[in-house]
Amino acid sequence: MFKFGKKSVDSGLVYGNFGNMSFVSSDRSFIFITKSGTFMDELNDKSVVSVYADESNKSQFSSQVYSEENLASSELPVHRLIYKKTDFNCVFHVHSPYSVAVSIIEYEKGNQFITPVDSEGKMFFDKIPIVSGPPGSLKLAENVSEALTTYSGVIAEGHGTFVAAENFSKAYVISSLIEHSAKVLYLYNLYKTAQNFKL
Repeated sequence: MFKFGKKSVDSGLVYGNFGNMSFVSSDRSFIFITKSGTFMDELNDKSVVSVYADESNKSQFSSQVYSEENLASSELPVHRLIYKKTDFNCVFHVHSPYSVAVSIIEYEKGNQFITPVDSEGKMFFDKIPIVSGPPGSLKLAENVSEALTTYSGVIAEGHGTFVAAENFSKAYVISSLIEHSAKVLYLYNLYKTAQNFKL
């Protein structure tokens, strides 16, 4: 987990203290998630808190559990619903710049998907869904988790990518591929716009 947090910063998928990661226990009763405001390249044992995967029994939560809940990333509702709707073991969320930019551009056009134009993107993704919802909201949680029942990754409009996978290695690779496809698409569209101006 820590290694891929650092890799996400080193590769430009994350800037500052944006982004979060989690994994679920083998019995799927606990989620281990990064704390709010954590720098992804400085993760250690104190950067992660454990919370119940199912919050329906809040009346039984101890004061320690409530304390951990308050320290967890604000995206905890999204992570919870992903684990509830899928069988994946980890969730990786980064604010990758080209994915954010392209999601805004395409969403404003009324598009709900990004269609890769690069060879790797075409190989791994038929299309990449764009969903909406305020960060950390139930609306975002519902839209992201629903998309991840069908697609390997999703872009939250203006916010970044969410990927759920069997392990962090795979989640990091998928996140990187989405960002690469978004970057190539952005540059390709920029070229086409410049060509039109020449005419």
